[in-house]
Amino acid sequence: MKAYQWSEFSTEIDFVTKMSWLIENKSNDLLVEEYSKHIAKNPNDYQAKILMSNYYHDNGKFKNSWIIANELPDSLEEKEVLRALLNKDVIYEENDLKLDLAQNHSELFYPEVLKEILKSDRKEYGNFLNLDSSLETNRDQNAAVKNLLSYNFFDKNKNIHSIGGSFSKMYELDFDVKDVFHNITHDLYGIEYKFTRAIRENKINYWSSGRVEYSNQDIFFFQFGVGANYSKDKNYKSLEFRLAPAESGAAHSKSIYRFQLNYYQDVYLFGFLNANLSVEANYYNPSSTENTRIVTGDTYDGSITGRLFYDKGNDQKFKISPFIEASRSQGSFDSQYEPVLRVGYPFWVIDDRFYYGGGTAIKIGKEKDEFTMRLEGSYFLDDFSDSFQRYNGIINYLLFDYTQLTVNFELFVQSLYYSNAVQLGVKHSLKKKKRN
Repeated sequence: MKAYQWSEFSTEIDFVTKMSWLIENKSNDLLVEEYSKHIAKNPNDYQAKILMSNYYHDNGKFKNSWIIANELPDSLEEKEVLRALLNKDVIYEENDLKLDLAQNHSELFYPEVLKEILKSDRKEYGNFLNLDSSLETNRDQNAAVKNLLSYNFFDKNKNIHSIGGSFSKMYELDFDVKDVFHNITHDLYGIEYKFTRAIRENKINYWSSGRVEYSNQDIFFFQFGVGANYSKDKNYKSLEFRLAPAESGAAHSKSIYRFQLNYYQDVYLFGFLNANLSVEANYYNPSSTENTRIVTGDTYDGSITGRLFYDKGNDQKFKISPFIEASRSQGSFDSQYEPVLRVGYPFWVIDDRFYYGGGTAIKIGKEKDEFTMRLEGSYFLDDFSDSFQRYNGIINYLLFDYTQLTVNFELFVQSLYYSNAVQLGVKHSLKKKKRN
């Protein structure tokens, strides 16, 4: 520091040397102050700018470093060195900073780095259109078709607001006992709003949604949902509550709502096991008694399902994970309703069930690949149907950079009641408007 103080009385020591002394002595505030004074009078002192850009980079002031380097003439070899260094490191900076540099100081970017940053931001934080469609069956008969088209936008805090229109079809069921006024198909048209809290690492995140639907049978229905989840490292847990009409035409006619509470937890154990636990509880309100001989009263059911995979949790291109699974469910209802509930009319509940077995999961593609697929095949012994097979999977494919296709399915092979489901999702990220 004494050398710097002595240099104030000499005109033979250049400013870059003085800066080096201040950096060596970690006189950071004085360095910034002196640099600002000097560069205001000497805007073409490029060596001072080069040193200051490197100083800012080394001390975590990435934006300052970038702006100074961006102002340097292209003819300087040192600018190209800084350009290579900063383009290599910019991808690790916060998203807001990357966007600020891309929109206001873009000249320093390599074209491919700039393109990737803008593409990644559009996919992660760009407003998007989303289509969710699903088909659910009661045995081999259609039970429900659901479609929701939504516009989803981010606010300044990165919370997601979703506004959508829905069309659903709850089908008449093929049932031996006649219930002509209630066992009918409902065409449902609705509007939905959903709020999703911005994802925060190692904190509780939450969402809530509400929907109003109108049936072509001149009846209004409503739905509500709320949930919270928490993730840390590779472990995840969630709690959700949903209220909606039971999914069949007859259940809508009878004004039967399902109140559902679900808890899910996913943890990794001992470095090679992945354990899943799902606990579900349902309540169905008494059905309408108007114009029908088939009624149901207060109905409860609950289940607990555990799955254990051999899985180290690493993100591989190809992975095979054997697993075991067991589930126990219990229903509570008046015995007079059992003959219809047991065959899924107007909804499916049985008094007691236990199954156990296992299978294998195959995963193809890493998490951020454009194509990923996960398939499961399993076989179970069951005190309800003796035995059954289950096949499920999810396929993701990125089409044209900004359109994500998702197919999700679950299929059963068994002799008694079963419900199959197929879902299709399409998400298209919209081009972001340039911020002023």
